Amino acid sequence: MERQINLCHYHSSSLIIFILVLFLSTSLQAQDPYPNFNLSEENFSGWKIYRGPQKGQKGNRTIQYIDISTDEKTVAGNAVQLVYPPTNPRARQEDANTCYSILKVPEGKTHAMRVGPLSPGGYGDPQGYKASYTLHVVPERATLVYRFAFVQQHDHGSAGSDDPFGFGGGATHAGNNAQFWMQVLDANNVQIGGDCANYRLYPGAGENVEWFTWNKCGEINNTPWMTDVVDLTPYIGQDITIEFNTMDCYTGHHFAYAYVSPETFTSDTVSHYCPYNDTAFVEAPRGFKTYEWKQVGSSTSIIKENSPQIGIDIEGIHQLAVPNPIAGTKYECTFTSYSGCSGTVVYEMVPDSVHVDYTFKHLDDKCNTVAFTDTAHADHNASIVAYYWNFDNLNSGNLNT
Repeated sequence: MERQINLCHYHSSSLIIFILVLFLSTSLQAQDPYPNFNLSEENFSGWKIYRGPQKGQKGNRTIQYIDISTDEKTVAGNAVQLVYPPTNPRARQEDANTCYSILKVPEGKTHAMRVGPLSPGGYGDPQGYKASYTLHVVPERATLVYRFAFVQQHDHGSAGSDDPFGFGGGATHAGNNAQFWMQVLDANNVQIGGDCANYRLYPGAGENVEWFTWNKCGEINNTPWMTDVVDLTPYIGQDITIEFNTMDCYTGHHFAYAYVSPETFTSDTVSHYCPYNDTAFVEAPRGFKTYEWKQVGSSTSIIKENSPQIGIDIEGIHQLAVPNPIAGTKYECTFTSYSGCSGTVVYEMVPDSVHVDYTFKHLDDKCNTVAFTDTAHADHNASIVAYYWNFDNLNSGNLNT
């Protein structure tokens, strides 16, 4: 965007001082070959959205899905909703059904998706909901990181022994409860990725897992934001599908929905930093239990332990402070989830820079006005957020600076 300033009676001998304030945003991702997988386009382009009635009870429950996909921002019937922080600063960013205990968009992210509506299908009309994305795995993006939080009304009393926590993918063994499940499938619709790529949640699931606790808000159960990672390297060159599913309880008068936030990244990326600062910060994905950092080529590592309770991140736990950064230096981070799944990324330190420039021309007016147009730009992930002009021309009054 060009910024133009018009000065009256400008003297060519005046000194122009042009200062830019640079803002750096360190990005985990290079250009994403899976368009809108992280929902950054603020619509449902690339995603397949389904809803449909349930049949059967307990372990015999099935869903007759109907495709309701759209490339728009909204889905018919509010079955799925795009979520991003409200523009109104007074609006609550937490979910009211959880007594405002969980954010609708996880920390550090700008977009999420709600799978399932805020109300159930109605008594005797239980529904199921699904959001899926099929991607062709490329080596440049072979690591999947996904976050999710689940909200579910009423516990019908299914036992945790019905189904191991963090395994499965099908809508079975949860009694008649509403539930959530996530799974990764190959082109033959076969589950892949092991426990790291398959979660099923309902009250009772995970009751013996030390790091996991259901939160309560009246009769509504909810989980904190959970994070996991899947190595997609074995599937390079193949099509895989990531699914996020929810379903009402079988009577249809208790709801369930999940917030999800997926992304992919490369194992070898860059971390941009401002060369004018004494310290740079390298960021790994949030929400993991441990982070092991080391400079590539060094045998010494720094291990940072997160909170023993999932969903309570220690401030700055996912960051590494690098004093006096040197361009080209590489740092490796291995992050491990609470479920024991790990991913590794290598960051190369790359300095950012800003290029100051402008153009000017004399306007044909009685005031002998000179118009200055900013043509400055920043490299990589930097953004210019402030400008300071000093024209050394007191005749321009307030427009001098």
